[in-house]
Parts: sequence; structure tokens; C-alpha cells
Amino acid sequence: MRLAIATIALLATLASHQAQAVRFIGAGIMPCSQWTADHKRPTSPNAIMQDQWVLGFISGGAARDPDENFDPLHGLEAFDVLFWVANWCQANPQVPVANAAGAFMLAHP
Repeated sequence: MRLAIATIALLATLASHQAQAVRFIGAGIMPCSQWTADHKRPTSPNAIMQDQWVLGFISGGAARDPDENFDPLHGLEAFDVLFWVANWCQANPQVPVANAAGAFMLAHP
């Protein structure tokens, strides 16, 4: 199952916004440039919505099969995750936020 989660995360990371292998809905489909702009005011409704989407996506990925020792949030707080995603989004502004969450899971198995 860990391989399946990593594969889904990799596909999400590598797929373009128009041709994703996995269909995402919600705040995860907006480009990282929007994340960066919205997080200039981190308490804005858009920033909070995006934060919750990312944290829920990653938590859901981890909960998919808890017996597989896949725990990308181990030892981390929400701030750590969101800081990582913000940095990734700054480096990849045209990529959807979902890809940032997928990249996070690949970097933190």
C-alpha cells in the first residue's frame, strides 16, 4: 500500500494541471502562484482554506493504510508542513497546490 500511495503522490507531482492522472477538486487545483499570493495574508479566508486542504490531503494519504508505516506527518506540526509547501510553491509557481502536497509526501515517507 505504501508503494500505491507513493505512486499516487508521484503521479500528482509529475502531472500537469490540465492532464492530471488523479482528479483533484477544491483548493488543491489552484496554482502555487495563487498560494503564494494568498499567503501574504496568512489569516485570509483563502489562505486558511488552502492550508486546510493541504493538511487534509496529506492526513488522508497517511490514513489510507496506517499499517504500512507511511507517516509523512511524523514529528511535524502544521506550521512545518505549510512552511515546506510554501517554499515548494515559491519554486514551482505554475504547478497546482496538489502537486506540492504530493511532493511533500514523497519527501516525508
